[in-house]
Amino acid sequence: MLSVVVTLEMYCEQESKGKGHKLKRAKFNELRSQLNETLKTFIESNEFSTDEQLVIDGIESVITSLKNTSHPTLQHKYDFLMSKTSDGIKEAISFSNSDFDVLKKLRNSVAHGLNYKTVIDGEITKEVQLKDRLLVLLMYFVFRELGFSDTQVAQNISNTFNPFIRNADINERARDKLAGTASFITLHKEIDLNEFSFVDYLVINHDSKSDLFTLNEDLSYETKHKWRDSGISDVRDFIRSKLLQDSDFEIEYVNKLYLSSGTDEQCYHGAIMLTHK
Repeated sequence: MLSVVVTLEMYCEQESKGKGHKLKRAKFNELRSQLNETLKTFIESNEFSTDEQLVIDGIESVITSLKNTSHPTLQHKYDFLMSKTSDGIKEAISFSNSDFDVLKKLRNSVAHGLNYKTVIDGEITKEVQLKDRLLVLLMYFVFRELGFSDTQVAQNISNTFNPFIRNADINERARDKLAGTASFITLHKEIDLNEFSFVDYLVINHDSKSDLFTLNEDLSYETKHKWRDSGISDVRDFIRSKLLQDSDFEIEYVNKLYLSSGTDEQCYHGAIMLTHK
């Protein structure tokens, strides 16, 4: 698990190196000199216990190792890296700031010999899932370096059965939208989407002139209750059998559909689009 976080840290270092902002050398040296003088004055005017002296020594070492950059820490480097990553990919992989904080806390605990408290008391299920999600993000960076587009990466993620990708619990809707593997439709007339389950084949009317979509309730109910016992194997042929012979429709099978009605949205694995020519 730590190796994945270290890999992210190394990549952040590589991507942010030389790309931050700096003070002019003279101004930076002046700042560090003033910090050292302030600390020296503070030390001379106070007495410290052994434990307190350790704190002072730590502060002194921080000033000595102070870096002239706007990306001094892993957090700054990570923020810079993510600022260069598309919103579509960030939403699809959904490796959030809170996810990063959990893994950073784990890394810091191990590095400093501190006790780590798991997100779910007594188990590391969440940490393993976050590690897998971070792996997906790192995989994206690799593919991006190789010249693949965000859409191609999303399509690859959609088609894989890789266990760590499946366990990552990425944002399926955002992934489908980026990959172009699903249709997204908003109904012109609101309905109760709960009347149909995700395996029902809805029939959607599409008026090509107005580009409006409405649910064909009669054919949707016919398909839901009668198609499987009709002896017709192809749902499109079943729909054709219910249409008038002179109906001017183009019938299209939609493999995956995110259907919105009002503020509600449901995902359906299969739908029929009837487009009025």
